[in-house]
Amino acid sequence: PTIAARQAELQRFSAIEPPPRLGVEPPPPKETDKPAKPPPADEPGLLRGQPGAPGTTRGRARIVTSIADAHTLLAEEILIAQSTGPSLTPLFAIAGGLVTETGGALSHCAVVAREYRVPAVVGLAEARHKITDGQWIEIDGDAGTLLRINDFYLWFGVYLEYSKDPFTPASDPQLRSRPFYSPNTPCSQYLLRSSLSYYL
Repeated sequence: PTIAARQAELQRFSAIEPPPRLGVEPPPPKETDKPAKPPPADEPGLLRGQPGAPGTTRGRARIVTSIADAHTLLAEEILIAQSTGPSLTPLFAIAGGLVTETGGALSHCAVVAREYRVPAVVGLAEARHKITDGQWIEIDGDAGTLLRINDFYLWFGVYLEYSKDPFTPASDPQLRSRPFYSPNTPCSQYLLRSSLSYYL
């Protein structure tokens, strides 16, 4: 009974979303004589956070809510979490990029991402709700932005690249640098086989 009660309590607390901050709410920003700079116009599928670590990368989003989900993250996927801590640090070595809902330039995610030289966007509110697990995204750690990529354009872009030269090996760095291409993704490998079968 004690074990069952503790398991039920763990499940109950796991479903609780912690508040964004504890203690007294910070005062509102003071008004200045200078007019506020208007925010940049939003583009379709573009989400704005804060710069965490420099660099740009593209890959599948993988939502990790706790260390129990660590096994779901594959190499070069972009880790999406509410925040990161020492328990998630080993995942930085295989992640292609990082996105957190909280934090700033001095947060754990931003500091460690810079040490690992992994692009990171921090402070992107409700990232886990705005991004679907497994969705293709592109993050810009310098600008602090995240772009949700439409699957149609992704597949079409890879197909066009392969149709130019389907016999170019996946290890060719020139091919790997082309837009919408990642040699480690199932769709890229599938399109390569499709292109080869078409030309042969």
